[in-house]
Amino acid sequence: MSTMSEEYININTVAQVKGLKSNRSLRLEINKLESKYISRKIKVNGGISYEILFSSLDPEIQKKGFSTG
Repeated sequence: MSTMSEEYININTVAQVKGLKSNRSLRLEINKLESKYISRKIKVNGGISYEILFSSLDPEIQKKGFSTG
């Protein structure tokens, strides 16, 4: 059984919760060598998308909550 802190959240969902118009700034951040986020690449139709580890998100973003799945 995994806890919420061990789950990865789609980058588009994170951008929406943060109130961003796109996920561009998040993509730039997670591609830095010393990013504050822990992320992974996933293959999707036509390319690659990203997911961010829930526990690496800012505490105020974690408190807003997510529905995964």
